Amino acid sequence: MAGSTSANDQPKHPRVSENPYLEKLAGYLQEEREYRFPYFTSAVAFDLGLALRARHISWSVSDSPQNPVVICIATFSGAILFQCVAGGDPPDAADLNIWATAKANIVRRFGHSSKLG
Repeated sequence: MAGSTSANDQPKHPRVSENPYLEKLAGYLQEEREYRFPYFTSAVAFDLGLALRARHISWSVSDSPQNPVVICIATFSGAILFQCVAGGDPPDAADLNIWATAKANIVRRFGHSSKLG
Protein backbone atom coordinates (compact mmCIF):
# COMPACT_ATOMS: atom_id res chain seq x y z
CA MET A 1 0.00 0.00 0.00
CA ALA A 2 1.45 3.35 -1.04
CA GLY A 3 2.33 5.77 1.76
CA SER A 4 2.25 3.18 4.51
CA THR A 5 5.29 2.39 6.58
CA SER A 6 6.11 -0.57 8.68
CA ALA A 7 8.09 -0.68 11.91
CA ASN A 8 11.12 -1.74 9.89
CA ASP A 9 10.98 1.49 7.85
CA GLN A 10 11.37 3.78 10.89
CA PRO A 11 14.65 5.69 11.12
CA LYS A 12 17.09 4.08 13.48
CA HIS A 13 18.31 6.10 16.43
CA PRO A 14 21.33 5.19 18.50
CA ARG A 15 20.50 3.36 21.67
CA VAL A 16 21.07 5.18 24.93
CA SER A 17 24.07 2.98 25.67
CA GLU A 18 25.64 4.06 22.36
CA ASN A 19 25.18 7.81 22.89
CA PRO A 20 28.29 9.32 24.55
CA TYR A 21 26.41 12.44 25.70
CA LEU A 22 23.76 10.40 27.49
CA GLU A 23 26.46 8.24 29.05
CA LYS A 24 28.23 11.37 30.30
CA LEU A 25 24.95 12.75 31.67
CA ALA A 26 24.28 9.46 33.46
CA GLY A 27 27.75 9.70 34.99
CA TYR A 28 27.12 13.24 36.26
CA LEU A 29 23.79 12.22 37.76
CA GLN A 30 25.46 9.25 39.47
CA GLU A 31 28.10 11.61 40.92
CA GLU A 32 25.33 13.83 42.31
CA ARG A 33 23.79 10.83 44.06
CA GLU A 34 27.12 9.62 45.47
CA TYR A 35 28.58 12.92 46.68
CA ARG A 36 26.06 14.01 49.28
CA PHE A 37 27.00 15.63 52.57
CA PRO A 38 25.44 14.12 55.69
CA TYR A 39 24.97 17.73 56.84
CA PHE A 40 25.91 21.11 55.41
CA THR A 41 26.55 24.27 57.43
CA SER A 42 28.19 27.59 56.67
CA ALA A 43 31.35 26.28 58.38
CA VAL A 44 31.37 23.21 56.10
CA ALA A 45 30.87 25.50 53.08
CA PHE A 46 33.78 27.71 54.13
CA ASP A 47 36.10 24.74 54.77
CA LEU A 48 35.07 23.17 51.45
CA GLY A 49 35.71 26.45 49.62
CA LEU A 50 39.17 26.80 51.15
CA ALA A 51 40.00 23.18 50.29
CA LEU A 52 38.86 23.61 46.68
CA ARG A 53 40.86 26.84 46.41
CA ALA A 54 44.02 25.20 47.79
CA ARG A 55 43.63 22.19 45.49
CA HIS A 56 43.13 24.39 42.43
CA ILE A 57 46.12 26.56 43.27
CA SER A 58 48.33 23.47 43.65
CA TRP A 59 47.08 22.17 40.27
CA SER A 60 47.57 25.58 38.65
CA VAL A 61 51.18 25.75 39.76
CA SER A 62 51.95 22.37 38.23
CA ASP A 63 49.85 22.74 35.06
CA SER A 64 49.54 26.35 34.03
CA PRO A 65 50.13 29.46 36.14
CA GLN A 66 47.17 31.28 34.56
CA ASN A 67 44.29 28.85 34.95
CA PRO A 68 41.70 30.82 36.94
CA VAL A 69 38.60 29.34 38.53
CA VAL A 70 35.61 30.90 40.28
CA ILE A 71 34.45 29.08 43.39
CA CYS A 72 31.03 30.09 44.66
CA ILE A 73 29.16 28.13 47.32
CA ALA A 74 25.70 29.48 48.02
CA THR A 75 22.45 28.37 49.55
CA PHE A 76 19.49 27.60 47.32
CA SER A 77 17.98 30.93 48.40
CA GLY A 78 21.09 32.79 47.23
CA ALA A 79 23.08 33.49 50.41
CA ILE A 80 26.76 33.29 49.48
CA LEU A 81 28.69 31.15 51.97
CA PHE A 82 32.04 31.19 50.14
CA GLN A 83 33.23 32.90 46.99
CA CYS A 84 36.65 33.52 45.50
CA VAL A 85 38.72 33.54 42.34
CA ALA A 86 41.80 31.32 42.44
CA GLY A 87 44.66 30.60 40.10
CA GLY A 88 45.09 34.01 38.48
CA ASP A 89 43.00 36.82 37.10
CA PRO A 90 40.27 35.72 34.71
CA PRO A 91 40.23 37.54 31.38
CA ASP A 92 36.72 38.97 31.85
CA ALA A 93 36.70 39.60 35.60
CA ALA A 94 34.02 42.30 35.32
CA ASP A 95 31.45 39.71 34.24
CA LEU A 96 32.25 37.08 36.89
CA ASN A 97 29.34 37.93 39.17
CA ILE A 98 26.92 37.77 36.24
CA TRP A 99 28.41 34.45 35.13
CA ALA A 100 28.34 32.94 38.65
CA THR A 101 24.73 34.10 39.12
CA ALA A 102 23.73 32.53 35.80
CA LYS A 103 25.33 29.20 36.77
CA ALA A 104 23.55 29.27 40.15
CA ASN A 105 20.25 30.03 38.41
CA ILE A 106 20.70 26.91 36.25
CA VAL A 107 21.04 24.81 39.40
CA ARG A 108 17.99 26.47 41.00
CA ARG A 109 15.91 25.99 37.86
CA PHE A 110 16.81 22.39 37.02
CA GLY A 111 17.89 21.05 40.42
CA HIS A 112 21.15 19.64 39.05
CA SER A 113 24.74 20.65 38.57
CA SER A 114 25.44 23.36 36.03
CA LYS A 115 28.39 21.29 34.80
CA LEU A 116 26.52 20.62 31.57
CA GLY A 117 25.30 24.18 31.13
